[in-house]
Amino acid sequence: MKKVFNKIYIAATIVLASLMSSCIDDNIISNEEIGEGNAKIAATVSFKNFTPGLTDSRGTAGEELNSLKNLYIFAYSEDGSELLYTTNFTKAQLNPTNTNTQKPDGATSQVETPTESATFNFPLPYGKYKIYAVANIPEQYVAYFGENQVPNETALKSISFPWNSNDIAANAEMFGWFSTQAFTSMNISGENAFDAPVVTINKNGVTLNAWLRRLASKVTVSFDPGNLNEGVTIYIKSATIRHIPVNCTLGATNT
Repeated sequence: MKKVFNKIYIAATIVLASLMSSCIDDNIISNEEIGEGNAKIAATVSFKNFTPGLTDSRGTAGEELNSLKNLYIFAYSEDGSELLYTTNFTKAQLNPTNTNTQKPDGATSQVETPTESATFNFPLPYGKYKIYAVANIPEQYVAYFGENQVPNETALKSISFPWNSNDIAANAEMFGWFSTQAFTSMNISGENAFDAPVVTINKNGVTLNAWLRRLASKVTVSFDPGNLNEGVTIYIKSATIRHIPVNCTLGATNT
């Protein structure tokens, strides 16, 4: 009888272990299951300030490009081949605040002073997506972002903007992608820095963050007069920066 009880006990243990394993596997799978439904996404976008530098009447202050004027969102299939959802927001709808001091792990410099950040909501059906954000699209280029013009992520990232030398503040376009990670956990550097990660939307109240980067760069020209002889002063009459493109793509290689 003792041996029979041992066999029964062992068999029961194996069955229990099998059931536990099955439950664990089911839980893992359920976390990845999409299901059917619509989620209300809570999203935040932000960007870093330009590094402070010397400016005078001949220069352009970085603050001219430190504003969120509008925002366009594009959600593609997980392979980026199909546009599944798009929406946009005006500045009034974004209602940005000048409070952001965070930066991604891959950012090359600190956010030394607050920049604008906006938090907003938008609906999205359950699914897996690659979600991009484009900010500050000039009115004359809005037509470039119609559904037929950006059917996939490659088309979106290939859109090019020319430099507007007559209105510096008009060169404020920004580009980024959404992630479920917090700003401080993002890595925006490296070969795939402009490729959005796949995010899973399978429940209500998903929080997404997007770190935006400008197409424009700020260049400050200065010199150190510390080693000049007494009474000697140097004035910069002109400075020329060569081999700079007159156009810049949103997220594709720019030569």
